[in-house]
Amino acid sequence: LRVIKRIKEKLKTSTVNDILLAVVTIGIRRYLEKTNDPVMTRIRNGETDLQLQLPINSRHGGTDETGNDLVVSFVKLPLRYSNEIDCVWKSKCLIDEIKFSPYVI
Repeated sequence: LRVIKRIKEKLKTSTVNDILLAVVTIGIRRYLEKTNDPVMTRIRNGETDLQLQLPINSRHGGTDETGNDLVVSFVKLPLRYSNEIDCVWKSKCLIDEIKFSPYVI
C-alpha cells in the first residue's frame, strides 16, 4: 500500500483504486502475452474484452458507517494499454465514469 500511495502522490488526480486497477490490468496483460494466449490477440483486434466486478465508492453522500456509498459495477479492463501510466489514466476514466454517473443510485 505504501508503494501505491507513493505512485498516487506522483499522479496527482489518481486514486488508490485507479492504480490498483491498472496494476491488475498490467499483470493480466503480461500473463496473457507471456503465455501467448490467443485472447490477447482478440483483445488487441477489438474482438473481445475482459471484465471484472469492482466495488466503487460513488461519493453520493455515504450510506454506511465509513461514509462510503459503494456500488458494485462491471469494469472492462483496459488491456489495450501496454504503457503503465496510460493504463492508470484509462483506469481512472473508467472508474470516474461509474463514480459520477447520474444512474448510480
